[in-house]
Amino acid sequence: MVPVGFPPTQKKIEVNAMNFYRISNGQISEEYGQPDMLGLLQQIGAIPKA
Repeated sequence: MVPVGFPPTQKKIEVNAMNFYRISNGQISEEYGQPDMLGLLQQIGAIPKA
């Protein structure tokens, strides 16, 4: 699904994320990631920088 209301910018971006891993029996059994969406939106100009 593509968000509506903000045109493409063709800008290159860099997004940091924090990942959490659950280890079970010495193997990764689950992984959750949380990207920095605020930083992404600021980089493309969708919202102003603080």
